[in-house]
Amino acid sequence: MSRLLHYPSGMLLALALTLGACSHDDAPAPLSVTASTDPNAAPTIEPSSSAVTPPTKPLDPAAAFDLDNALFLPTPPNAAPVPAPWAPGAPRAFGEDLAQDHRSADGWEVVFSSFSTRSLSASSHLLLYNKYRGVMRLYVLNANGTVSNRAVLASTAQLQGSRAYASPLLAFASQAVVDPDQRPTSTSTLEPQSLSAATWYATEIELAYDSNMRTYDFASLALGWKLVSAEVADVRLGGTATGNSLPVAIQAPEVDFAGRGTYDGPAEMRLTGSGSVAALQQANLPTEAARNVLAQAAGTNWYRGLISQQPGNAGSLVYLPTQARVSVAADVLVASNSFALPGYDNTTVTGSAPQYNAAPGVFFLAARPVVTTQSSSGGTYTYTLDAASVRYRFNPAVTAIADIRNVRQEIVAAAPNKEWDAPIYTGTTLTANQQLNVYGVRVAFDVVPRNGSAAVHISKTFKADLR
Repeated sequence: MSRLLHYPSGMLLALALTLGACSHDDAPAPLSVTASTDPNAAPTIEPSSSAVTPPTKPLDPAAAFDLDNALFLPTPPNAAPVPAPWAPGAPRAFGEDLAQDHRSADGWEVVFSSFSTRSLSASSHLLLYNKYRGVMRLYVLNANGTVSNRAVLASTAQLQGSRAYASPLLAFASQAVVDPDQRPTSTSTLEPQSLSAATWYATEIELAYDSNMRTYDFASLALGWKLVSAEVADVRLGGTATGNSLPVAIQAPEVDFAGRGTYDGPAEMRLTGSGSVAALQQANLPTEAARNVLAQAAGTNWYRGLISQQPGNAGSLVYLPTQARVSVAADVLVASNSFALPGYDNTTVTGSAPQYNAAPGVFFLAARPVVTTQSSSGGTYTYTLDAASVRYRFNPAVTAIADIRNVRQEIVAAAPNKEWDAPIYTGTTLTANQQLNVYGVRVAFDVVPRNGSAAVHISKTFKADLR
């Protein structure tokens, strides 16, 4: 069987890397780590640019619908009605964590809709964006009657255009430890959504903020998104075999699942709320780490993503490290689309233009944070975060409607020669009797909407410069 396609660039899952300890004639003493946090160590918040939204085409009234209350989408008078993907009884392959998470008060905006009272489109899709989370969600209706035994969906998003290499938009979606110096152009997930006729599918990615969005156009930066139905076999997650079943979505470093082959290595499980925890439990997989992360419990192991404070944590997008093995045969095309992106002038784009046109993404860092390292002749290693080197760039479209609170940044490290499941040590200063495996600098904060809707907790780990 051929190997799954690996992207030509990008960083491997940093949690599976080890720095390697120095060799000693005698067995080393047990690892001892002292962590401290300086509450006065302030990061750098770079001034925001203008929050003025670039122009776009006016919305065609024939395509308008009420995102909060519509149970059916616009169709011509003599066409069969099409239920909205969140409507009661609507056939959908995605889970309940996403089913009712679509309301405008919670941040959702319509970017594109192929539905209109004027005509039927060859492609049936909705593209929504959440301005508090930085999440783009694609709904696709498999309206052509295709049915097979395929139980999994391979979702691959790719930046297109002459300047795709210059944008960090997919940095969060494709990297476990984010390198601000890298510009990944692709990301892929494997999701438990079975192929059925007249069924809705939903897939989503978290976007990083690109402060240069206004300088692009459709020819220089667009978003391609392909969905391929797949059959899987020999699935193992964290050492537990689940046969031909994938209980939750997974992502692996530099792998495009829209192909054929076997992957065996470091990966991440994706959680979208309490429904994901239930799916893990049903598959007899451990759930303690997932529950602790969603509850933001103290002492949790490494994770990344965003946690929604809605009931059941619905609408979260959290990644937990694991080891995965899966054989994939992705060969039934469900959809392939190319979208103009919000954030640049879309008045001259051919065809439909984004209805919501503010720049996407909540934030990004301007550069790698700096961690200074010192070692003594007595075998003491000290790691100190230069807090001012953590340079936040917050999207002015977000800070105009929400408050950024509880900003925190800290070193994340583990014992030498430890991998994804190792306990982590965090703090602005770490002192140890052995050299540590420094994953990077974790930044975290809460996005608190001013309209009173549920807050969002965002956590990312960035690659650091060790000096």
